[in-house]
Amino acid sequence: MLALLLIACGAVHSSTAVDYAAAVAAPGRPADLIKFDATWKPAAVLQFHQLEPRMQVLGIFADGGYYSELLGPVVG
Repeated sequence: MLALLLIACGAVHSSTAVDYAAAVAAPGRPADLIKFDATWKPAAVLQFHQLEPRMQVLGIFADGGYYSELLGPVVG
């Protein structure tokens, strides 16, 4: 189960679109996490949450860190 708490206080909304697919396709992602991409559709999940650079994100029940390692390149 994915549980994310997004805290947008003080976040500056960017005028440029965030490339969620680039975060998913980033080199160096662990193969044991990449194998879940087809099922979990991470780019769509990140886009649904409208994540932007400089937002503060708290992962609850992060489990194996699948979304945690994707959030870094997106929010910075």
